[in-house]
Amino acid sequence: MRRIAYLVREVLPRPVLVVFAIAPEAGGRDVIDQACIGYPYLFPVLTIAEGELCAGIGCEGVFHAFRRKPTDYETILSGKSTPIFAIVNFVNTQTIVSVEVTKDKDSSLIFLTFLFMLWIPTSKQSLMKKPLPFIYLFLTILWVSACEPAKNTKEEAADEEELRSHARELAQQYIITDGHVDLPYRLWDKMEDVSGRTEGGDFDYQRAKEGGLNAPFMSIYIPASYQETGGARALADSLIDMVAGITTDHPEQFAMAGSTATVEEQFAKGLISFPMGIENGAALEDDLANVQHFYNRGVRYITLTHSKDNLICDSSYDTARTHNGLSDYGREVVAEMNRVGIMVDVSHISDSTFWQVMELSKAPVIASHSSCRHFTPGFERNMDDEMIKKLAEKGGVIQINFGSTFISGESLKRWNKAKALVAEAGVEEDSPEADSIRNAYLTEYPVFTTVEAVADHIDHVVEIAGIDHVGFGSDFDGVGDSLPVGLKDVSDYPTLIYHLLKRGYSNEDIEKICYKNVWRVWNAVAKTAQETP
Repeated sequence: MRRIAYLVREVLPRPVLVVFAIAPEAGGRDVIDQACIGYPYLFPVLTIAEGELCAGIGCEGVFHAFRRKPTDYETILSGKSTPIFAIVNFVNTQTIVSVEVTKDKDSSLIFLTFLFMLWIPTSKQSLMKKPLPFIYLFLTILWVSACEPAKNTKEEAADEEELRSHARELAQQYIITDGHVDLPYRLWDKMEDVSGRTEGGDFDYQRAKEGGLNAPFMSIYIPASYQETGGARALADSLIDMVAGITTDHPEQFAMAGSTATVEEQFAKGLISFPMGIENGAALEDDLANVQHFYNRGVRYITLTHSKDNLICDSSYDTARTHNGLSDYGREVVAEMNRVGIMVDVSHISDSTFWQVMELSKAPVIASHSSCRHFTPGFERNMDDEMIKKLAEKGGVIQINFGSTFISGESLKRWNKAKALVAEAGVEEDSPEADSIRNAYLTEYPVFTTVEAVADHIDHVVEIAGIDHVGFGSDFDGVGDSLPVGLKDVSDYPTLIYHLLKRGYSNEDIEKICYKNVWRVWNAVAKTAQETP
């Protein structure tokens, strides 16, 4: 219903636009994906690609095309096949083809005429046996007749600015928590003073205040290499010391936080709270007592593993499948986290591990920085629909990762291609030569998706699991130069909120996404701990 509301609001009140884009053939493949149409509203599109007419809908650089090959015409009309539905991303254009935009509402008749051509029979078959063209015709007439006269440019700009202003207000009015910000390891690599505006990175005090970010979970990241070399707990303690040091040095700006009530008190004082989560349970080493140790230090979630299988469980990135899910020790860790009051984070773990955690955990769990596999088929690091539904059924929350490769299948393909080129060259992945190879490819084929695509992931979770089970888990300072257009750092939460408002989300919905959903899980985990002997 939310998607329908969005379409009704964004399509029907606006004049129908017709766009002509002539895309020549290129090695048997369309080059329509190299076109760039930046008009910010939905509009019908007519285009010629590979010698055939295509009809569809364009919106903010994305062309949704209903396509068929001429040879398939009879098959389609006979009901044995349906048109292909494709989505082509126009972002990161290589070639801009000739585009003409006609704003006259009467130009919609051209679009109607094209769809009417599909209705014309090409055989002696009864028209009643060919229902699909009638559907096209009916929908087009409905669309055209529903359009109202266009608002003038000033009115449209005023409406948009009013909505953006409201988004900025909500970002300041509500607590915003983010499940995963990799500031500690960024500062471990290169120390900066984040009490002011920094030249690099995605987080600092000034930008956080601009974006309304109040409670970023500081990620205590432990690289998988420490599982082999040792020293994982020591590194975790050092990173926690660093976070605590920031709050000690700048008490008027930052504060440590170990509960939702503490965050709310600090929010009222204008402070940015630093709850913490450990990314990679390797920090526990082989001592179950370390769960309590890290709780005492302020850690409130633990991501069970990272890029490699560890003593606790299998990783989504590791094909070894050492334990086929949780190890015996891992089962003890989950139970101990429930007892102590630390949230179990299912990001990074393998599918089999996830299902075992869901069966074992007495408290709801979070995915602190994961997105929807629906948009990135085959990418196990993201969660599939059944996993998201189960997470919600158990009261949990998925916090959407903003990294482009987590959001867009095309971005992921390009990133994987860059990695493959490095491997083919036979150089070390973290070497200057590897950086040069990756940069050359990604400069020509950028990975950046858009803030609208991030909103699509939130839409998807809401559609399959409900509004109570989604939040923000940006992975700022952790995904490198892969953040979407419009969502580049912690100052940009209002932009994402704007797009959610634009799609029909209520203030109450926004409040849940910003913090209330995560608060519910955090409090439920604390309650489970209180009730566990």
